[in-house]
Amino acid sequence: MRWHTMMLAGVVWYLMLPPPADGIPNRRLTFEPLSEWKTLDHFDSEQACEEMRRAIIAQDPLSALDTLRCWPSDAPGLNPVQPLPRPG
Repeated sequence: MRWHTMMLAGVVWYLMLPPPADGIPNRRLTFEPLSEWKTLDHFDSEQACEEMRRAIIAQDPLSALDTLRCWPSDAPGLNPVQPLPRPG
């Protein structure tokens, strides 16, 4: 139910991680299209997404997690979210 409510409210913010570079530890392919990025979570606001992003990076600052980004649901290239079916 929460997801449905958020979608009706407008833009959702996604915390996303770019795909890993094959064979290169702690490297991420930030130039890949958003459709290739992994969605880790979603938020009602950019601020909430950014707070989570900073908290995750702070836990392991030497990893490739610093490539985490917050993207709005209407960002060009992001896979569109499938609409929820309407009740019959």
